[in-house]
Order: sequence, then structure tokens, then C-alpha cells
Amino acid sequence: MGLAVAKSSQMFYLGNKTDLQFELQKISAERKQLASIMQSASANGGSPPAQLQAQDRQLEQKQKNIETQQKAATTLQETMKELVKKEVDLAFKGLFS
Repeated sequence: MGLAVAKSSQMFYLGNKTDLQFELQKISAERKQLASIMQSASANGGSPPAQLQAQDRQLEQKQKNIETQQKAATTLQETMKELVKKEVDLAFKGLFS
């Protein structure tokens, strides 16, 4: 793999990882808002509506999926980082040998 391809792939995975982090932040904010609503319902002597509990479970599952994707993106980014380093090492080795 060429240096340019490896570097552009590394940048792609970094961007993807950043997008995933942003999605995690949005989900976290939504879950906090739901938790507050459910806590308010519980404080008033009732149980949280099943719809809110189901929505929280869906968000939790989505959060787990995104965390898995983020781990994969991190692994791929690190792999591309190593490839870039090897390509640079090979290029300089060829120039100065």
C-alpha cells in the first residue's frame, strides 16, 4: 500500500472515529434526559412509562453498537498509522542506503 493511500485511510478512520464519538455524546444526552423524566415519574409515585423504558433500552443498544464500531475504527486507524510509519521508514531507508 502506498504512503498516500495509507495516510488517507488513516485520516478517514480518524474522521469516522470522531463522528462516532459525536453520536455517542448525543445518545448520552438523550439517555440523561430520559433518566430525568423517568426519575420524575418515579418521584411522583408512579412507575416510568414502558415507552420511555423501551426507548432507553434502544438507545443503550445503539450506544453499544457505536462503541463496537468505534473500537474497530480505532484498530483500523492504528493499523494505518503503523503502515504509514513503515512506508516512511522504507522510503528513507531506500534514499539513504
